[in-house]
Amino acid sequence: MSTLEMKGEIFELVSAVRSENELEKLLQIIREFVSQKISATQKSDDDSDMTPAQVMDLHRAIERSRDERNLISNEEALKRLSKWLN
Repeated sequence: MSTLEMKGEIFELVSAVRSENELEKLLQIIREFVSQKISATQKSDDDSDMTPAQVMDLHRAIERSRDERNLISNEEALKRLSKWLN
């Protein structure tokens, strides 16, 4: 089974859960699992002051950055940042 197929199956299983209470429990389990995996594979302590949710957000952003459609040039980034830096 491919990674995409596994993610699809996970999504389908989660979509079948109707109880808000059960969804909250499942969300906590997933957060803990991901947080532990991230902690186990982390190569630096740069984010040691971050909460598990912040670490997950960081890793999601890194994953999104692998898609070139989500990237902008350095020039464009500097142009956008100059609005707040000046």
